[in-house]
Amino acid sequence: FRHSATVELIAGGIKKNTERHERLSLESDCSLNIKNVTEEDYGFYKCRQYVNGQKQGPDVYVYLHVLHVSVSPSSSSSSS
Repeated sequence: FRHSATVELIAGGIKKNTERHERLSLESDCSLNIKNVTEEDYGFYKCRQYVNGQKQGPDVYVYLHVLHVSVSPSSSSSSS
């Protein structure tokens, strides 16, 4: 696991991270949707829900793994 500083992506329903804000959307059930996931998106994500300024329930943690798949060119050749 990588160790890095915490980055607040969304707070109070407002997107904070300008580099990713167009790719992020937050659902009413606290689901975070990320469009066009990149290798840099991997890591821990935490959801902390508030209602009327009061924290609701425990924090929820998720680890996002990003798998990079590439297709190698075919190495077959035809002979006469």
